[in-house]
Amino acid sequence: MDWHKQFSIQASWTKGIREFFFTQCCTENFGRILDVGCGTGVLETELKTKLRADLFGLDNDFESLIEARKHVEINQWICADAHDLPFSSGAFDLVFCHYLLLWIGDPLRVVKEMMRLTRNEGIVAAFAEPDYRGRIDYPDPLSRLAEWQRESLRIQGANPDMGRQLKAIFVAAGLQDVQAGILGAQWSSSPVDSDFDSEWDLIDFDLQSLSDSIPKWQITRLKEIDRLSRRKGERILFVPTFYAWGKVSKSVKS
Repeated sequence: MDWHKQFSIQASWTKGIREFFFTQCCTENFGRILDVGCGTGVLETELKTKLRADLFGLDNDFESLIEARKHVEINQWICADAHDLPFSSGAFDLVFCHYLLLWIGDPLRVVKEMMRLTRNEGIVAAFAEPDYRGRIDYPDPLSRLAEWQRESLRIQGANPDMGRQLKAIFVAAGLQDVQAGILGAQWSSSPVDSDFDSEWDLIDFDLQSLSDSIPKWQITRLKEIDRLSRRKGERILFVPTFYAWGKVSKSVKS
């Protein structure tokens, strides 16, 4: 799996959320920014071209950080656990994550840690958390993919329903003026081979955990149905992807 390529494609899916966020929040207030769960640095590459800010990326996977350094230079890459962030309180203006909380054992604790690092009146944001229980596939035979991928994510230790829980977590953490929503979707009648390949790379990777219970021929059959439906312009694939952000208030910080 080429994770940098996969992360880049995922970031392209959610670009609209970030563009909306930066129209709602004054970028001049973001002098220091921390990405929690930065992976291979895809969002740092994007943000560096848009913002004049000190950028920091944190991930618990050292190999991902080595890869990130190959793609973009920022102020600092840090290898650490999101449950115990190694910075002083109020050190950042914006602390965000992207496709992270579904993989976290205690997401409320992580959001509270993100709050701790954020200055008074600063922003904590989660730019993308999927909800696989709400996944829609068409043609109908492809609905089996949703069931399989959801079960696979559970086996891997993820919460496939994190999206719908996101706003409640932000509210429970004590963030103020919480805004939350869902990424929209549009479908082109023209197939995009790169999307098909990247989606099936991820499906194949996820379904390895179910290899003992799913016959390989079933997966192959659904892959061909998927390919054919895209060529006909019929394919619908929608995984509800939620976002949320909120403000750190002085009363919360005290």
